[in-house]
Amino acid sequence: MRRALAALAVLLAPAPALACAACAAGADSNRVFFIMTMVMSVLPLLLIGAGLWWIARHARERLQGEFEERDSLPAPRPADAAPGAHAVPQAPVGMARP
Repeated sequence: MRRALAALAVLLAPAPALACAACAAGADSNRVFFIMTMVMSVLPLLLIGAGLWWIARHARERLQGEFEERDSLPAPRPADAAPGAHAVPQAPVGMARP
């Protein structure tokens, strides 16, 4: 009995699937096609815009404190700017200072 009901449901299911909104609209079908064309044309642009907005928002949150430490340090003073300041020569890497 269950198999018969399942078979009957499968056989009757395609009939409602043949109906579409544009076919049911009748004389108004040109307007329906125009509206759906506009929706399908704008939808990819909206999805791309939403994706870019989401990436920008998360990047802004993620990079918010990235440069705080560097920006809070005082700027190094050039050696020739202050009178009497002498630059200390740096030893090459791997060599000890005398």
